Amino acid sequence: MLREHSPEELRETAARNAGLLLGFISAYSAGSILPEDTEVWLPDEVAAGCVAGPRLRAASVERDNHCEGHGSDKYDAEGSPDGLAAFVPKMATVGFGNVKLLLSNDDEFVEGGSHMAQYSDTEARAAHEAAVERVFFNCHAQSAESVKILVRNGFRAIYGSRPDPNPRTR
Repeated sequence: MLREHSPEELRETAARNAGLLLGFISAYSAGSILPEDTEVWLPDEVAAGCVAGPRLRAASVERDNHCEGHGSDKYDAEGSPDGLAAFVPKMATVGFGNVKLLLSNDDEFVEGGSHMAQYSDTEARAAHEAAVERVFFNCHAQSAESVKILVRNGFRAIYGSRPDPNPRTR
């Protein structure tokens, strides 16, 4: 169970974490498992010299296609192309520069989740086509199919990936 954090506490943690990255030129935020806009203010504060840290791109909550997943109840967990197409500009309007999708899940959240693709090519394409200027896509991708989907649909970064322990399944 996640401990409750106040918005102020989350902002203080984000600022402290930015300071830990001094020495790097720029960084992508890993975002939050909480749907709040914890970091959207931080890139401007860093650029203005009010908070120590590298250039930063704030990331949205991960959009999870399984209703039991974290944060999914707030953002149309239907996983339809229309739902994804609506999610992307909504996150850009909030101020996120990176939109995060769980193209495959984690076994901790959904049994066997790391071996499945949660979104189809059609859904990933709809998200990419809905992108507004300067919004990048990041995704969690562990299954071979989810990695193929991200490559075909213009995702900028992959995280949470690890080698398949059974390469015969590729």
